[in-house]
Amino acid sequence: MTLKHLPKVKRLIKETYLAMIKNSLGTKMFQNFYIKTKTNNKFDAMRNGYVSCAFYVSSILTILGLIKSVHGRVDITEEDML
Repeated sequence: MTLKHLPKVKRLIKETYLAMIKNSLGTKMFQNFYIKTKTNNKFDAMRNGYVSCAFYVSSILTILGLIKSVHGRVDITEEDML
């Protein structure tokens, strides 16, 4: 059964968002995002978690359907949010 089939169901986005943040504390889940360059070099764009804040936030927002896709940069995440 999906949420579409339940009568008068309201998604609690704020509560779900806060729970996802709380439940992700201590995880390394969002610390790596590998990309391939035009010269076929593969590397971790998040530098092992050093610059992963936009990736973390945009991943959660994407899961909740609040933005279009996951991003590795704050400015693009912000643009998608607007």
